[in-house]
Amino acid sequence: MRIKKILQTSFISCCISLLVGCASDTCVTIPSTGNSNNTNIGSGMFGSTTITPSSEKLAGNLLFAKVALYNKTTDNQKLKYQFQWFSPDGFNQGNPTPWTPIELLPNMTKVVSSIAPTAETTNYNVLVCAN
Repeated sequence: MRIKKILQTSFISCCISLLVGCASDTCVTIPSTGNSNNTNIGSGMFGSTTITPSSEKLAGNLLFAKVALYNKTTDNQKLKYQFQWFSPDGFNQGNPTPWTPIELLPNMTKVVSSIAPTAETTNYNVLVCAN
């Protein structure tokens, strides 16, 4: 009887671990050096969101970054995003922007943008997560 209980507990733990592992696809990272074409990122919710890195240009001597988020579904999507900034050698430049919530209505596109914290910044990542 004790072995049966141990096996049941192990089986339940294994199932929970698998579910948690599958649920970890709630964030994606979009690098500035990535493809600038429309890209469907991930599966699940991110299979229904198109993320497009847009033009980067210098505002004065600071990098200006934009990313378009498009909801391809008929459901509202609640997301949050953050910009991270890097030097040419890949070192962090300043602090990341605060997490910013965003809601995409059905078939809606929103462009999010930010300006780099230093003139030495040449690259960025945008993290987009389910909120």
